[in-house]
Amino acid sequence: DAPVVRQVERPPGGVGERRLLCPGDLAEMESPGGIEGARRPLLCGRRRAPSDQEEVEGGDGSMGCAMAGALAAWCAHAPRNVYCWPFCRGEQVSQRAEALAERIEQGARALGTLAEGLSDSEWRTPVPPDGRSVGVMIHHVASMYPLEIDLARQLAEGKAIAGVTWNDVADINAKHAREHRAVPKGDALNLLRRNAQAAAEAVRRFTDDQLDRAATISLNGDAPLTAQFFIEDHALRHSFHHLAKIRAALKR
Repeated sequence: DAPVVRQVERPPGGVGERRLLCPGDLAEMESPGGIEGARRPLLCGRRRAPSDQEEVEGGDGSMGCAMAGALAAWCAHAPRNVYCWPFCRGEQVSQRAEALAERIEQGARALGTLAEGLSDSEWRTPVPPDGRSVGVMIHHVASMYPLEIDLARQLAEGKAIAGVTWNDVADINAKHAREHRAVPKGDALNLLRRNAQAAAEAVRRFTDDQLDRAATISLNGDAPLTAQFFIEDHALRHSFHHLAKIRAALKR
């Protein structure tokens, strides 16, 4: 596909400008809260000249390092995590990446459709087994897309995910539930749409080689697993997983 011209907004200190971007260039992606991160270039399927690189605000790159408590560190350091990729000049999208992206969109759409029809009491309904409310659970799914894609990119670079445990995940989920127990439906749905769209567009930038690249994952017993597996098991599966739990709690 040929590149298209699209209006993009600069962060404070800059102004909107017109640039050549790939079709479906990423929307902004938000995460739960914290401070602004540093600029950084992200993953590319092949090396490019510096003039072809794009940098935007968001993320501190800490997920490239193996460390205990990496999930907590990420959630504390990027209120606005914008996925950026090297300047794309009409490259073909991998059919596998496109299929993964469409399934991410499908799951988020199904979760959002259910949420839109919920009453206030249903929005506050506790969901077994941990008792988080329906609203908190939907906001949780929305807020985790940036981290899930960051970690998938890390695997696509052949870097292990080390020092992250399920206890870390449980701590992050509990902290999120406390901080967002009264999250409004509109806020959660807006975040879900924006982050799911941005996650899907990020996945579309993966090449087949990147999807096939494997590294060890501490959450899975240090098994060497591919970036595609991680995308399927997290950014893709996550919405379906919680949608099923919410439907069971609401008896729908």
